[in-house]
Amino acid sequence: MSKQNVYYNYEQLTIPGLSKDSLKTVIESKYPAVITNIKYNDEAYFMQKMYFYKPSPSNPAIWLVLQHNSDPNMNSGKTLYLAAQIEPNGSNDTDIDILLKASSNTNIDLTLNNDLTDGGNAKVSVSNSKITVALQNTVKVKTGDLTGISFYTYTIEDLVLDTSNPNALMRKSILDWAMSCEMVGEGPEDKTQATTLPTSGLMDNINMIMAMVLIVGGLNLTAPEIYKYCITPILQSNNDGKPITSLHLLWAVSFGLLIIELIIFGASGKGASFYYLALMLMLMWFSIDKSLTDNLVSNGANMFNVDTITVGKTVLVNDMKSYFSVFEPVGFNLQFGIKMYSVMSMLGLWGSNFNIIADQNMNESKAFQKFLTTFPNYFLYALTITLWCYQKAEMDAINILKWVVLAVSFGWFVGSMVALFK
Repeated sequence: MSKQNVYYNYEQLTIPGLSKDSLKTVIESKYPAVITNIKYNDEAYFMQKMYFYKPSPSNPAIWLVLQHNSDPNMNSGKTLYLAAQIEPNGSNDTDIDILLKASSNTNIDLTLNNDLTDGGNAKVSVSNSKITVALQNTVKVKTGDLTGISFYTYTIEDLVLDTSNPNALMRKSILDWAMSCEMVGEGPEDKTQATTLPTSGLMDNINMIMAMVLIVGGLNLTAPEIYKYCITPILQSNNDGKPITSLHLLWAVSFGLLIIELIIFGASGKGASFYYLALMLMLMWFSIDKSLTDNLVSNGANMFNVDTITVGKTVLVNDMKSYFSVFEPVGFNLQFGIKMYSVMSMLGLWGSNFNIIADQNMNESKAFQKFLTTFPNYFLYALTITLWCYQKAEMDAINILKWVVLAVSFGWFVGSMVALFK
């Protein structure tokens, strides 16, 4: 049976700030411009990460693993691994040798084309839609002793290091121009250059800004109606004072905790996405607060220091001194216990999320996805506390909703903790 061709091209790439300690981490290795590095089954793949991988403490084998993505923007797409075992005691110094010997932060120029064998055998395997191309030819380095170096030992998801029964051949080629198995023709149909338009990044930003404007504008228009139909019944059920300021403070703190955490994550280098989300939350809060003040408050007061609010034909009196009235217990009852559980869980989640910063092997996209898993918890717990301020005893829609939201917030918290620590 004939073997399929896997085409490759790795031009020189400068990776800054590397040392021997980098070998035990995920090394970000994206080219500054979009360059096709692998073509397999007529689909282009672009290098994203590099690992110096030691699969087992008992096995001395070290593998060079290059992770690729079929999306030039690295946001989604298929994953393809190119893996080759590293062989010490080679005859010539290589770019990889420089990295193996680097004792401090060094800018390493890697030309991986020099380390791969054109025409070499490979085994293509697929696991959970992730493709592995494992090379039979080794990557030779002159460094003789690899035993004193720490390598990456965490599991690489769905990587298959099987070189038996090779079913493919590695072919070096310039992949951003015409190429096929027969190398026939140079028409537009043969080009494998990335098809992402130059304006795609701009369009993504425009779409994100438009979504932000729609959300902020929608909240500005609907906030008074939400107050009228949802918050007013809760406030009216409290016969011993109207906790208007207290509820407003609860939501301000919930937004504030999120915004502070997002800014810290962005400043720690986890990506600009955290800044965008923080900005959106700040605009959301400002929009809600402005809308409520304009529509419900007279005499220029704000929601933190207001005597009354007028919702439709209902005038509610506020207790300005009781900023924490929603947490004042009448003895220790179920309502107070649930509120305290919600507060402690929210604070625990806030602290636990900082494990994302501590994980140096987590890239920007993965960090943001993991944060978004826990993101709804803040609002679910604030909503739980708000609904459990409702004090009427008869079984009605809000009483049913109290238990539904409590169950959802608890379930989401458990699920997000599993996702955060797995």
